[in-house]
Amino acid sequence: MWIAERRSIVKRLTLTQTSSRVDAARRIDHHALMIASMSTEERVRQLHDRAVNDLIVAHRQRADEPLVLAIRFDVMDTEDIHILEILNGFPGGDDDELLVTEFEPSAQLRILGKLHLTLGSPAQLESAVRRGDAQVERFKNGRVVHDDGSPRATVLRAKLAL
Repeated sequence: MWIAERRSIVKRLTLTQTSSRVDAARRIDHHALMIASMSTEERVRQLHDRAVNDLIVAHRQRADEPLVLAIRFDVMDTEDIHILEILNGFPGGDDDELLVTEFEPSAQLRILGKLHLTLGSPAQLESAVRRGDAQVERFKNGRVVHDDGSPRATVLRAKLAL
């Protein structure tokens, strides 16, 4: 009798596994169909959006230089990603220029082109606005991808009309 019960259990498990495989295959086929129907530009935009989101999540977790505000700008650039990050405790004087750096694609940063990361403190961004630095206009045309909800972030957004 226990042999019949065991066969019944094995049969149910096999049916469940087969059903799960079929469901998984359907999901993969649906996902592949959605990707195939997307234009190259849409796929690149989706890849870059995911990379920006992952980057912001990682930078929000830093305790040594908390992320106050992040703005993605020059979004019409279909190859590269441009981000401004304002960090509390970023080194340098209040009147120092914002630091611009570039990163190539990597296993951790899956993008088509380069990441252009502009970094500074809240005071350094305010100085750039006061000086009328050319890049400030580019920030004003960007979109906020992170705001820590602080009064300082609100002030900075207002200075950039975002």
